[in-house]
Amino acid sequence: MVLRYNFYMTEPTPQTSSQNTNLKKILIVEDDVFLSSLLKNRLAKDGFETFAALDGESGLEALRNEKPDLVLL
Repeated sequence: MVLRYNFYMTEPTPQTSSQNTNLKKILIVEDDVFLSSLLKNRLAKDGFETFAALDGESGLEALRNEKPDLVLL
């Protein structure tokens, strides 16, 4: 299962839609929901688009489908 988070929907910033295409994607592979939430909140404040996978198998699937710029394990 892959959970996708787009923080610009919940924390709007003064950017145009053309700038939103340049957001850096970060995949978080973490089975601890609390720790995953902490990472997502911190990265949201820094303006990253993040999505999370709860296990290695879904992490590999997300890696193939989403093409993130960074993977946090």
